[in-house]
Amino acid sequence: MLLKIIILVSLLFINPSNGNAQLSANLKQARKDVAKLTSAKMAGRGYIKNGHTKAAKYIAKRWEKIGVKPSSQNNNDYFQYFDFTCNTITTAQLSINGTKLVHGMEYIVHEESGAGSGNVKSYYLGYGIDKEEYSKANGKVVVVYQGLPDSISSIPERKKVYQEIAKTATKIALAKSAGAKAIILLTTKLTASLDQQSLDFPIFQIQTNATILPSLLTKETDIKFQIETKTQPVHSQNVIGYIPATTTTDSVIIISAHYDHLGKQGKIYFPGANDNGSGIATLLHFADYFHAHPLQKYNVVLIAFGAEEIGLLGSDFYANKQPIYPLEKTKFILNIDLMGAGEEGITLVGGRELPNYVAQMETINKDIQAVPTIKTRNNAPNSDHYYFLKKGVKGFFIYTMGGPKHYHDVEDTADHLLFSNFDKLSLLLTKFIEGI
Repeated sequence: MLLKIIILVSLLFINPSNGNAQLSANLKQARKDVAKLTSAKMAGRGYIKNGHTKAAKYIAKRWEKIGVKPSSQNNNDYFQYFDFTCNTITTAQLSINGTKLVHGMEYIVHEESGAGSGNVKSYYLGYGIDKEEYSKANGKVVVVYQGLPDSISSIPERKKVYQEIAKTATKIALAKSAGAKAIILLTTKLTASLDQQSLDFPIFQIQTNATILPSLLTKETDIKFQIETKTQPVHSQNVIGYIPATTTTDSVIIISAHYDHLGKQGKIYFPGANDNGSGIATLLHFADYFHAHPLQKYNVVLIAFGAEEIGLLGSDFYANKQPIYPLEKTKFILNIDLMGAGEEGITLVGGRELPNYVAQMETINKDIQAVPTIKTRNNAPNSDHYYFLKKGVKGFFIYTMGGPKHYHDVEDTADHLLFSNFDKLSLLLTKFIEGI
């Protein structure tokens, strides 16, 4: 009899229909999705090697396999197309005193950089807060720290006096107008970005812990550099899936995450595991879950937004130009970004305007103990929820706290992604959506 009990208990724990086993399968699939999205083939999901379109097609194929349909409101097409321009960096090389710097680890190219090349001397200006010093930079490469020194930034009155010269844009403009060949911005962290325009002036960023840094803090360093850029038109897309409610209704709940990232600079690419491979993997999990467990009162609309990293362009297009589903019929938007952690809790951007929904989330969290804390912020233009909330749609942008601090850099890889709270956090959010 005892042996039979042991066997039955064992079967319970390995049965795929058991909750714990299913959650483990969900996490395994999420990691598989992130590995695909961050692979070299996806080229950083940007606008070189067509990475953004490859990622969009991957999401559409996953939805098709799950059984999530494209919307009849969008001509039965998963893709909603829009156009913009992007400044892309196709070549980047930088050497200091004959030593070639490691692209991505010691330096990156600024998102507004133009093309240029040279083999010239540096001109070190410290923090560059004396505008007159730029006049001697003609034909050289200006080397300058970003921001202000602590002796100024720590004193509010002095900081206010120097607030304009502290801006990176001001330092770039002063160097360019002085006839400099390029500018090197010294920064404590290499954080890449994208822009739609080029300033027609070569701009590098160098990590302050780079081994070559001491050589730059003089006015006689040999600098050899080359940047090639291209401002190109881009035809991109949002990816939209649809799960009908069990009753006839025209009201929808949107669950969204952006799939694009920073693409490539020359030979390096930015994998974007946490930002936002983690969000897309979670969105794909929700597709699977709500296809199997559709809501009664609301159709679920899944949107993988494009072009978030270059200025929320995909969500702007949907919310302000072509809402497939009327915003007045959109009950809620749950936008997810940076979902790879959670050890320190989650933040609900837009939560301060919706205390009742926050209370609902906190009640569920108290029951299942998904995260240690839930913080709130006002609405802000830091992800794809923004324009929806500005137009009066209720919603949150949720991001996790804790975990590795890789962000917009080459080390935001699938190997560094913890996904430590994936199972419980996914459960928290599905229960929240089902309770709306």
